[in-house]
Amino acid sequence: MRVRLKTGGLLGGWYGAASAASAYPHPPDLYLQAQYYVGADGEFGALVEAGGGVYVRGKDIEPRDGVYQPTDPEGPPPTGPSGRSGTMDPETGPAA
Repeated sequence: MRVRLKTGGLLGGWYGAASAASAYPHPPDLYLQAQYYVGADGEFGALVEAGGGVYVRGKDIEPRDGVYQPTDPEGPPPTGPSGRSGTMDPETGPAA
């Protein structure tokens, strides 16, 4: 998924089985089990090798920006603004 931060930066990561998101009544928080570099154009880059995932406080996320949603295995993949698939394998990076 791709998250735009209130600082204007972009954060990319893989939300998988080892990831977590809080729910009401707790403050919104997000833990992505793997982090990826994201270019200024929003395109995903390489896996951040030294990372152990990334924690993001919900109050730091820009609420008006979308995120890449996981693909339904039975349906077509969603596409982002670049026209590329919004799905990503945690080992190989974003889908082509």
